[in-house]
Amino acid sequence: MLDNTFANKIVALQLGEITIEDTMDTQAKRIAAEQLRIPAESIAFNFDARALALLRTADGDPANADAIEIALEKENAASVTSTAAQLASAQAGAQLFTADGTPTSDSCQEFPGAVSEIPPMSFADIEAAIANAARQRIEESARAIVDARERIEREHRAREAALNAAQVRVADACRVVEAVDEKHAAMARRVEMFVTDADERATLLGALDAVAMSAYTAAKGALANAESVRDEAIGEIKAARLADALELQLLEQDTERWQAAAPDVAAQMRRADDAEKFARRAMDAVQRGDVKAAERALDDARTNGLPEDHAATLAGVIASAKNAKALRDLHARAERVLTAAEQIGAVGKIAQVERDAARMGVANDKAIKRLIVAAYKRARAAKQARRAQAQPLAKHIEDEGLIAVVADGRIEGWKSTSNGHGAQWTLDSVILFNEKYAVWVTETPRVPVIRKDDPRKGRGS
Repeated sequence: MLDNTFANKIVALQLGEITIEDTMDTQAKRIAAEQLRIPAESIAFNFDARALALLRTADGDPANADAIEIALEKENAASVTSTAAQLASAQAGAQLFTADGTPTSDSCQEFPGAVSEIPPMSFADIEAAIANAARQRIEESARAIVDARERIEREHRAREAALNAAQVRVADACRVVEAVDEKHAAMARRVEMFVTDADERATLLGALDAVAMSAYTAAKGALANAESVRDEAIGEIKAARLADALELQLLEQDTERWQAAAPDVAAQMRRADDAEKFARRAMDAVQRGDVKAAERALDDARTNGLPEDHAATLAGVIASAKNAKALRDLHARAERVLTAAEQIGAVGKIAQVERDAARMGVANDKAIKRLIVAAYKRARAAKQARRAQAQPLAKHIEDEGLIAVVADGRIEGWKSTSNGHGAQWTLDSVILFNEKYAVWVTETPRVPVIRKDDPRKGRGS
């Protein structure tokens, strides 16, 4: 076993009766205090750890306990010497720099690749850091208001549900009390009706009153308890409303305080929020198919500083929706001209739809192309039929000495009224095709219509 001196030191150290310095030898203390200038507790801690480890692992009786203690002291001194060497090296490295942190000439010669000094922050950098911190403060306060509102709403719904349940229990308890009264009255009437003996009737009525009173007392107690719970729920709701209003007011005042402290940051955040609102409004308009409203909302979002990448994405969505809407409108127009292909002037309307389809780049769309082809076929057939009907009428007008000009559903009769000042023609009559009744109707111009070019030049127009 270890001798009493060393063992007593270890036990006293564990019990806190002596300090760790008391276990060190004089040489270790001197080196620690004078040469290294480091706390002796750190050196003593290493000594204590090794001594305790040796004490815990000691199994049996060592041959020489004093030798073990001497070996531990030597090992501790060696550790101290190693630590001193490391500190000396660190101090030597520290001397390579001047007091303001700049490298000396020797250090530059020894370490030519040394890292240069980090440049200090500028006013702009500091302003950006302050703005970022202010933005975080404002966002946190605003988020606290949102969280508080959501929590208050959840708690309000829970209290309302509890109040509804309490009111249901009060109503049930009221019905129980009324049922006891009704049952007591009904049974009393039956006793008086069927029991003829006075004594027996009095006995039954007394027993009935006692039973009814007991049931009535229990029902009234249940009703009082239910009303108490209901009143308590009402009181909680009233108190919670006041507390919630005060909490929200304090949170809003906190937000206003941060916004007032950083008005520029608050204004930027408000503009960013407005930009997001307008962006969401634009998406809603796109989903509704209102492309114009979506474009206006996008312009407002850009005005309020919507990031360009977001704006570009939203603009692409709006452009796609606009193209889709234009295609739907064009398809609807093609369907309408097909439906009205037999009307006068339908060929021109169909041609306009065809030109619009080519301008949009959807002239080869199968659905639109099929509608246009079918509309042309039907419109040209109807036009040829009307022209065939107009030929006999035009010939009759020419037989009367007039010049007949035939158009789709219209025949004009012109009369030459040339005089000494030059040739001219006056409109004598017009024959129009009535689509409703499918008949030709002759009309006379209400005012004179005169032209100086030959009407026959427009026959094929």
